[in-house]
Amino acid sequence: MISARAHNLASKQEYCTLYPDIHKCKFTHKWVDGFMSCNLLVNRRCTTVAQRLPEEYNEDQQNFLSYILYRRTKCNYPLNLIGNMDETSMAFNLPSQSTIEERGKRTVSILTTGHECTNFTVTLTCLADGTKLPPFIIFKLVNVPREKFPDGVYVHANPNGWMDEKEMIW
Repeated sequence: MISARAHNLASKQEYCTLYPDIHKCKFTHKWVDGFMSCNLLVNRRCTTVAQRLPEEYNEDQQNFLSYILYRRTKCNYPLNLIGNMDETSMAFNLPSQSTIEERGKRTVSILTTGHECTNFTVTLTCLADGTKLPPFIIFKLVNVPREKFPDGVYVHANPNGWMDEKEMIW
């Protein structure tokens, strides 16, 4: 980001007049490191606390798998009727987790568009026979947007913005 900004400024007439050889500058990583050091700038990251898995996680996982295998054997379900689906919320705006800030600054803010809380849902599914179903995107809208979406991606609109019985049946 700093290198791109330096290139942009170096192309302006006022800097070309002040520094006639500026067009020769390559603004390399070494130059950026020196610039940051001279201006007491550092690369900072937002920090978060990781979520811990419950203590009984492995036991619950094994119990669920045993139950599925038992039901499959008892009812003779074919593998293509057993699926695993993950529904996750995605943000329209994913702000960077790092920024350049003055050394020693206690508060680090990151500028965003204000839409980092506006989300849509993505559902990915695979079947026990190894088949991967196409991605399924659900927008929190009444009608599907009139945008061009990639081939092989299914798009629906739902006022709640998540998978419900209608989308599941579809």
